[in-house]
Amino acid sequence: MLTPFDDFPIHPSADPIAHPATGDPNHYDRYWFNGHQKVGDFYFGAAMGHYPVRGVIDAAFSLVRDGVEHSVFASGTMPLDRSTTIGPFRIEVVEPLRIIRYLVEPNEHDISADLTFEATTVAVEEPRQRLVGDDGVLGMDHTRLTQWGTWRGSIVVDGVELAVEPDDVPGTRDRSWGVRPVGAQVTTNRRPRLPQVFWLWAPLHFEDRFTHLALHERSDGTRWLETALVLPRQPSPQPPSDGTGELR
Repeated sequence: MLTPFDDFPIHPSADPIAHPATGDPNHYDRYWFNGHQKVGDFYFGAAMGHYPVRGVIDAAFSLVRDGVEHSVFASGTMPLDRSTTIGPFRIEVVEPLRIIRYLVEPNEHDISADLTFEATTVAVEEPRQRLVGDDGVLGMDHTRLTQWGTWRGSIVVDGVELAVEPDDVPGTRDRSWGVRPVGAQVTTNRRPRLPQVFWLWAPLHFEDRFTHLALHERSDGTRWLETALVLPRQPSPQPPSDGTGELR
């Protein structure tokens, strides 16, 4: 099963790129973004996900302004070539790990956007997030990159255009892929268990630096993932440094 990406030297195995590494229906590959106007006039979140085993692609954009949330969603059959277009949504990777464009074309929900994210830090690869339950069943196994940046462009909602300027609208993005519970789960003979998670994920912006704290804990409070970083603004000769301190 060949797709246009098979013409690039990016194969991690003998399989064509379109072949998922697993038949697990929870296999996914996702973009996620946010942006916030500095004095709080508005906040937006955006996403796009591919679910190769389920054959689904979906996307969403939400804007909060004056205490009201405006949202638009789309979902459909995932193309084999992993196209980043669904309904009114489109993602363009202008410069990998540096510049990403996110578009919501005009639609019947009166919300559209043309936004470009430009990185102000390196992309950080978080520790592998792999969780196996007491029953030995893999519940989660994925990789995530996190990056800080600024936004440029515009958002139109209910006929009102909001200017988005890089000096005024910082934001964060992540890319993650692997196995993570999504959608209806496969029925098994195992006893149902209520899912639980304590997950703190805090990428923060400051005037002269950026920080990142991520924690995963089990129900008894034992921690199975912990990472903390301080990052300089790019371009900078300073690499990311491990955060130190005590969480209270």
